[in-house]
Amino acid sequence: MFKRIPILGVNVDFLSMAETITKIKDFLKQDRGQHIITFNPEMAVRAQKDKEFKEIINKAALVLPDGIGLVWAGRLSKRKNEKKIIKLQRITGVDLVYKMAEVLKEKGRFFLFGSEEEVAHKTGKKLTALYPEIKISGTASGYNYTDKDIIKKINKTKANILFVTLGSPKQEKWIAKNLSEMPFVKIAIGVGGAFDFISNKTKRAPLWVRTYGLEWFWRLLRQPWRLKRIYAAIIIFPYLIIKDKLRIF
Repeated sequence: MFKRIPILGVNVDFLSMAETITKIKDFLKQDRGQHIITFNPEMAVRAQKDKEFKEIINKAALVLPDGIGLVWAGRLSKRKNEKKIIKLQRITGVDLVYKMAEVLKEKGRFFLFGSEEEVAHKTGKKLTALYPEIKISGTASGYNYTDKDIIKKINKTKANILFVTLGSPKQEKWIAKNLSEMPFVKIAIGVGGAFDFISNKTKRAPLWVRTYGLEWFWRLLRQPWRLKRIYAAIIIFPYLIIKDKLRIF
């Protein structure tokens, strides 16, 4: 069941994966491109200080909860007249890429922009191996590029689905700035580290770790340099949520 919940000044769309895909299919039929954001607690913290970033998020067609912290925050927002908490789930960037590749392999023309050239290319090959009918229109590195050249390359392929992995908030700001210059693109999504996972450059946490919401701990053990980012997600974000709830009540 679709449910839009405000979390720290950002409207987050809690949908099932099936509902998300239905929305995306509708977007493919529209005349103008739609920006979808996979939103995590770290981004929520950044949005408190970056007004431009928060505005971009709130203007997006969909803001999907990519983080167990957002699911918990959503559950805390139950209204007094609600008899029970509607089941909420997270939708990660990497899971969304896989599902879109599977379901839209015949209707979609996918362009992969970001990461290293080799990583984007390997991601395309992996998706093609899994879904032979998929159309990977092109790939481009997220390093040493100019907006003009990338836009020209994307437009030349007539891709209608664009995945961007430049890291947040860079990828969201890039899409917001340039989507109108890509008339064939109907859906543009910043998918964070999805290419790294799909290409096997980075090993993803086992399913049971993800199920229990401990993916952040797995990544910390394997990538200790992410400590500052993880701190924002697991310490600062809950603090801001509790502070916001206390202010309301």
